[in-house]
Amino acid sequence: MVPSAILATFIADIAGLIMLIKWRKSGFYLIVISSIIALIPIIAFAGLSFTPILIAQSAFQLLILHAILNIKKNGIPYWKAMDMK
Repeated sequence: MVPSAILATFIADIAGLIMLIKWRKSGFYLIVISSIIALIPIIAFAGLSFTPILIAQSAFQLLILHAILNIKKNGIPYWKAMDMK
């Protein structure tokens, strides 16, 4: 079960990154959801000893991605420029 869950979250992360490259906010949300889902089997099988470290690592990665999306170009953050046509 764990390998299929890891594969599913890997595919979701790749899809989310492709969506980000195509300037879709939904790509960021897909990465957030897959990061949360990826923690479930790890917590279930590894126990609670690694849980705070894994949660902190996932949160840190998502905060870095969100900070990058808030970099401004011509006064407009990339986050707001996404999905604009």
